[in-house]
Amino acid sequence: MIPAGKVRRPDASPCWAHAPQSWRRALLALSFCFLATAPAHGMELRPHGERSAARLVAEGNEALVQGAFERAAQAYRRALEIDSRDFHAIYNLGLTWQAQGQWEQARRRYEQALHIHPNHPQVLNNLGIIAFAQGDYHDAAARFSAAAQHSTGNALDTADYLFNLGTAREALGQLTEARDAYRSATELDPEHFNALYNLGSLFMSSSLRHPASAERYLRLAHRVAPQRSEPLLNLAILMHQLSRIEEARSLFDTAVQAAQDRQSAMLQQALWRRALFFEDQRLFVEMRRDLETLLQRNPNFPGANGRLGRHFRNLAEFDRAITLLEREVSEGNFDPEDPGDIEALFHLAMIYAHERPNPRKAMEFAARFYRLRPDSPQERELRRRLRQLSTAPTAQED
Repeated sequence: MIPAGKVRRPDASPCWAHAPQSWRRALLALSFCFLATAPAHGMELRPHGERSAARLVAEGNEALVQGAFERAAQAYRRALEIDSRDFHAIYNLGLTWQAQGQWEQARRRYEQALHIHPNHPQVLNNLGIIAFAQGDYHDAAARFSAAAQHSTGNALDTADYLFNLGTAREALGQLTEARDAYRSATELDPEHFNALYNLGSLFMSSSLRHPASAERYLRLAHRVAPQRSEPLLNLAILMHQLSRIEEARSLFDTAVQAAQDRQSAMLQQALWRRALFFEDQRLFVEMRRDLETLLQRNPNFPGANGRLGRHFRNLAEFDRAITLLEREVSEGNFDPEDPGDIEALFHLAMIYAHERPNPRKAMEFAARFYRLRPDSPQERELRRRLRQLSTAPTAQED
């Protein structure tokens, strides 16, 4: 599986699946099925006692399934000492490296395997995944396309290759081509959850926005995997966008409940999205509850400290607001491209200029705000407050 990079998306965007704060839609389908080989009749046995290359490959496969990567690699290497062109040993050794994220070692073995069996679809697919992991989306798309073209056996495998092609096309910004690849995957496998989910999410994007199609594919994805929270969450976001508020609230609640039994990152995202919905509906008690629950699970969830801090400032609970806002803009958390984080700087500067006078801190946060929003209407208000602070005899330093 390919770990997604840290991408902060606008609040109105659909929710993708997978790593903390990095919601790429669905993960690439890795050809993680090892290739087994039956013992060859009449094979001449070489040094290694009575073990054949096939037997050693089988031992390596068993170790690989158990996650014993070093033992698996050792068995495959011993098989290659017997037969240096044993395709199964070469491929599975590449798979062993790939399972550990050792992309270059895996690539070398896969390229070696292609010399023996050119255009082998599983090898091409895994080379595509390595290219994707390294950010070479053009090469990834070419590999996935070739894998689908040369896949003549299992339609479900071909659907996986087409799905992977869609993810690469999408990473390249080729959204129409991505849509076509996902659709082709669903034609071969009508219950391909990832392709259905990505299609629905793609139709929520501004470039290919089509709410009816988005709803259709997301509901199909939910029907295929009712235990998954991702399609429920995107359906909730879509209903909110379409002002179908009662449906949206019900779906948000169901998505949060479904995420309780899944990975922590998905539950965090579901709580965050529902909190934004509650804020938009001015249900601030519910918003606060979700944000506090979220921050108990992840004290540094992007945006949550800032939003809850602004809420407490509105309630005149300034000390609680300061704690949260300062955490939002601290080193390691602050995102200069996030409007919410920039607004947190403004709120801190205003609090330290007025409600909790502290000239040094007020100027510190104001200066950071000015650099990022030099022409903001808020700048004039902030400068006025700072002038008042500088002339006030009661201004305190901590």
